Amino acid sequence: MHSEGRWAWLRSQGLGVCCGLATVLLLAAGSFVLEATRDGASAGIRLDEVRGFFEPPAWTHLWFYLLLPVLTLYGINTFVATWYSVTTKWRNGVRDPQRYAAALFHVGFLVALAAHLIGGFGGSIDATRIDADWRGIPGGPEIRLVGTDVERLPDGTPKMIFAEVETRAPGGEPEAATIAYNRPLSSGFGANLVLLQRPTISTVAVLTAGEERCALHLGDSDTLAGHRVRLLEVRDAGPHGTLARVALGDRAHWLMRGMPVSLGDGAAVEVQSIETRPAALVTLRRAPGNGLALVSALFLTLSL
Repeated sequence: MHSEGRWAWLRSQGLGVCCGLATVLLLAAGSFVLEATRDGASAGIRLDEVRGFFEPPAWTHLWFYLLLPVLTLYGINTFVATWYSVTTKWRNGVRDPQRYAAALFHVGFLVALAAHLIGGFGGSIDATRIDADWRGIPGGPEIRLVGTDVERLPDGTPKMIFAEVETRAPGGEPEAATIAYNRPLSSGFGANLVLLQRPTISTVAVLTAGEERCALHLGDSDTLAGHRVRLLEVRDAGPHGTLARVALGDRAHWLMRGMPVSLGDGAAVEVQSIETRPAALVTLRRAPGNGLALVSALFLTLSL
């Protein structure tokens, strides 16, 4: 009994109120700090990712470093108080589900904290282009661009831009989908998102090595005839045509149609064509905490 009284403060309502107020104050301070340092110490912080606060650590983010132990204590307080309340009611014979609504609300809060933790440290954001070639999405399906459509206002100003795409699971049949602003392509219960930025033009070099063929966008790499190739640059050479600078292993070569480069094992890489295609610039958002956020919303809804 003495031990229970000594740790009673850990489940006290007063501690929860203090943690809640501290959270609000630290987040308020952080909103001003992030705005003031967005071109400096906070330049690498995006959306709900938190790794940027530690790459490298900065004293301007002291508010965030204080927020972590406050939220940890807040979570412990919520868990202990909820456990004590539920077990006490059950031992006292309370069986009415409505009497446990507050506990469900608290569980939803704890799951939301876990969702932020997992999403903050496990999320990622990458920009890429999609066009008529199939492109794999990390953790999601393959995707390719079918076309774009623009909805305009009466004066001709673009109102909404749509990217018509096809997706497919490995070995599966293509399915049609549409991506627009605030209408991402979602998979994995929201853990993998493809968000449209804008239509663009993609430069693609089609390389061949014997019967093998691959299409590379600028900066992309692939395996061709057992060798890793990467498209570094495309340059107009006037009457000589278009040149492609390609990294083959640890060396870079300028390639043009009709001038193959030997790989040293009997194979040779050659440019078949260099072309521009309609494309769309998209953001690949990895958000592993979104599934837990949906579970949290379910608990909050049930509690209400």
